[in-house]
Parts: sequence; C-alpha cells; structure tokens
Amino acid sequence: MRPFYCQLLAQGIFWGSYGLFPGSVGAAPASPPAARPGAAEEDAVEDFDLEKLGDSLVEQGTLESATLDAAEPAVAPLPVTGGGSPGRAGRWKVAPHFELKAMYDDNIFITPDRRVEDVIVVASPGLRVGYWDYEDEMERYLDRNRSASVLDRGAGNFLVLDYTAILLDFVKTSAQNTLDQDALFDWRWQISKLDLTARSHFVSTSLPDADVGGRVRRDMLTTEVTASYQWSERLKGEVTVANVIQDPDGFTGSVEWRNENYVDFQATPLLHVAVGGAVGRVEVEDSPEQIFERILGRINYEPTPKIGVRLHGGVEFRQSDGAIGDRVSPVFDGAVRYAPAEATLIVLEGFRRVEISASQPDVIYTTTGCALRFERTLRAGLQFSVEGGYAHAAYVEATEADQRNDDFYYVRTGVLYNFAHWGNVGLGYEYRSNSSSRAPSSFENTRITVQAGLSF
Repeated sequence: MRPFYCQLLAQGIFWGSYGLFPGSVGAAPASPPAARPGAAEEDAVEDFDLEKLGDSLVEQGTLESATLDAAEPAVAPLPVTGGGSPGRAGRWKVAPHFELKAMYDDNIFITPDRRVEDVIVVASPGLRVGYWDYEDEMERYLDRNRSASVLDRGAGNFLVLDYTAILLDFVKTSAQNTLDQDALFDWRWQISKLDLTARSHFVSTSLPDADVGGRVRRDMLTTEVTASYQWSERLKGEVTVANVIQDPDGFTGSVEWRNENYVDFQATPLLHVAVGGAVGRVEVEDSPEQIFERILGRINYEPTPKIGVRLHGGVEFRQSDGAIGDRVSPVFDGAVRYAPAEATLIVLEGFRRVEISASQPDVIYTTTGCALRFERTLRAGLQFSVEGGYAHAAYVEATEADQRNDDFYYVRTGVLYNFAHWGNVGLGYEYRSNSSSRAPSSFENTRITVQAGLSF
C-alpha cells in the first residue's frame, strides 16, 4: 500500500512541527500535584491499560496489532529511571536503552506440521527523549507501574520521543533475519480546563500471524488525538480522532479513520460514568470500504485503593457494499484490578472487538476473549508473574459453509530481577495453541526466553 508511506510522512511532519516544547505553552500548575501510590500506565488510557489478549508478539515484545498471535515476553521488564529530586519542574531526560534476548521457539512459522525450531537472538538498542513539567510525573510515566489507579490520570505537560531498532538473528533459519523498528511520539498539554493529548506509534515487524497462518512483515501506524474540556467540577467533554494504518506485506492492507465523542460525569469522587458514540470508515485494499457507527458507554470505578474497575463497550453497526453486507455486533473491553497487598496484583480482563482480516479481502472477524494475570514482588527487585488467556475468533464470510472459527489459548510465566535502577534480567516460559477450522491456521507453540535490559 503505497499510500501508507505518504500518510506516515505527512503525520511525521505534522507532529514534528506542532508540539516540540509543550511545557513552554500555557500555564503550569503552581505546584506539582501530590502523587498517589502507583504510577500511570505507558499508554495512559484510562490510567491502566492492560495488554489485549489479541495483541501480537514479536520476538522483541508486544505489538499493537489485530491478530490472534497473543503473547509477550513472560515478564515485561519495567523501564528503569535515574535519580533526581521528585517534584522538580521542567525536566528534560535523554535515556539510551538496550535489551538483549535469546529465545528458543519450537515452531517459528506456527504451522500444524513440519514444525521448524530455532533460537532467535534479539538485540534492541534505542533512545528515549522526553520533557516533563515535573520530575515526579516523569517517574510516573517511565515506571509504568501496573497497579496504577483507574481514576488518577496525573497532571502536567510532557513530550516523549522514543525509537528502538530491533535486530533479529535466527541461528538456523538465517533467511528470516531482519531489522524491525518501533517509534513512539507521546504528548500532553494542559491549560486551564483544556487537556490535549496526542500519541502516534509506528512499528515495522516480522512476526507470526494466526490470521494468515505464518510469519508476515507488517507495517502499522496508529495515531490518536484527544481533546477534553472540563465544563464544570463534575462534567467533562471528550473528542478523539484516530487513524490506524496496517500494511501487511503480500496481504490485505487497511486504513481506518475513527471519531469518538464522550460526555463524562463524575457521579462520586470514586465513580466516573460516560456516554458517547463513534463513527468511522475503513478503507480496505481491493475491497469496498466499510462504514461503522457505535453507541458507547464507559464506567471507571475505584471503591478502594486496592480495587479498580474499568468497563467500556456498546453496539457497533457496520455497513459494506461487499460480501459481508451490514452487520450489528456488541463490542466491549474491560478489566478488574485487585491489589490485595502492596506487592501483589491480580488483573482480570475481557474484550470483544471487530477486526479486518489480512488473509482474505472483504472479510472481517470478531474476537472475544479473556485473560487473568497474577504478579507478585517476592523480594526487593525480584518479580514473579503468571498469566493465561483464551480468545475465540469468528470470521464473517460470504457463505455460512465457508465460515472459519479459531480458538486460541495461552499460558506464560516468568521471573524478572531488577538488580539495579538501570538494569534487569529475566527468564520466561510460554505455551500457546490455536485450534482452527482452517487447518493451516492450527498450531501449537512453546517458547523459552532469557532477557536482559539496560536503561540510562
């Protein structure tokens, strides 16, 4: 899809010229806000954003992608930050980072038979540059503590640019050696009652894809801009414009535009309720475009510091002049966070979403799933986690006889040791299985990962 690169260039020029110094515009709060226990999630989406079960794993980590290949390193390393005085205003940070992994994979092409095993060495050097109004907000952003509050969104302006080059070296299957890329732009500007945020994430990866049934080179650019305005102490309006471009090499690409609008009401200090809707258009390569509308609601509830609930969902109405015709589907995502002790976290997640198939033009599928994750800090710097999940994919095709269904399961566990504020090492194990009515898409896969990370 050549338009992909044109849109990527245009968005890069736009973001590069718009928000270079967010801290210099508008009035910053007179003093930094008091930090709550816990830290904001990396994505800052409703303040804790769990990895979706349907998100893809590349050997170097989790990728935002619409596939069934759901996995990540058994323990996601927490970025480490330097010292400093909490609360200090106007802080730039330049942080080189590097991660090295060795992964044994017994089925690198996720095939049902004639499985190919290999050891993959992944080296990921990168550089993060960021500016924060307050140093404690910088620490909150970089720590990415999973026990973050549902309601506490943090405050202050920031700008983050992060680029990582990922070199994959297959010991036996050298033809699969590749250079992947991951680039992130994240920005927030607060002035009076207006809050503007923007996020753009570009990934170029070669990864297993259960939808296609093999390894695929995929370029993906996700951009989202949100403006919220505090009309009164309890009432807030939100407008979001999003664009998602997917370009899988040799398969069906797509471009999605989406607008979401919400009215958020703070019913109590611990409960936020929002109602809204969304409209969007999906341009599918070599297929008729698809139009959708969604009626949506959202609830964020935190009855105690140990419990947080996030629910978001509604009904989608999708129209197409192609073979799939008009469809009505419920869509939702939600999570319940429970922290029975300071060093323990349990998260239960569920979702249902509509996705575009890269393997077949004019085909969509719904993915419904759930995941349960347990994390425990055993002693200073040592973390243990175990997670399991299930997802069902139902493909919508022209005839009932051709319809495809997939059932995907995974379990992973691991330990991570933060031996210093600038580094960690980890060991993980993962098993995953996909049972599909399309025989070439069924597979079993086991992976063992040893990893080390540094950040300065």
